[in-house]
Amino acid sequence: MKTKLPYFALIGLLTACGGGGGDGGGSSAGSADSGSPSTTPADASTTEDDVTLRSMSDLSIADGFSFNPVMGHSLDVDISAYSTERAYVSVYGEYVENGDGSYSPNYNSRISSSSLDNGTVSLDFCVSEAQQYVLAEVWFYDGSAPIQEILDTSSMSIIQ
Repeated sequence: MKTKLPYFALIGLLTACGGGGGDGGGSSAGSADSGSPSTTPADASTTEDDVTLRSMSDLSIADGFSFNPVMGHSLDVDISAYSTERAYVSVYGEYVENGDGSYSPNYNSRISSSSLDNGTVSLDFCVSEAQQYVLAEVWFYDGSAPIQEILDTSSMSIIQ
């Protein structure tokens, strides 16, 4: 029983402390007259009068500015002078250049793809206006190396 008494006394002291609170204790009449300004809802309403409210008609936007960060593009592929065999074209947004000058696309970044009909196809797709270049690959079903082109998104076509 003697060993339980200190535990009960310790528990009684901890609960009597009242824990934290962070402001140095309870409120008292002396702390209200500390000389520091208080923020009350009345004080907050006086600052609202100083704020100038604006409407959408007050905005000025330059001519030609677009709020849409996605741009529509069209890619025209014509390799009919090179080959009319079965082929497939893919467009990628992310790629790395290999040491031999070829490119390795990130296959998860494919933007668009389609099969070619007699060596031609036209693809329509959207990319971010920040995307300046894309990689286009034309694969042949015979297993030969693909035709790879880095295209500027401002003017896109592959003609071989």
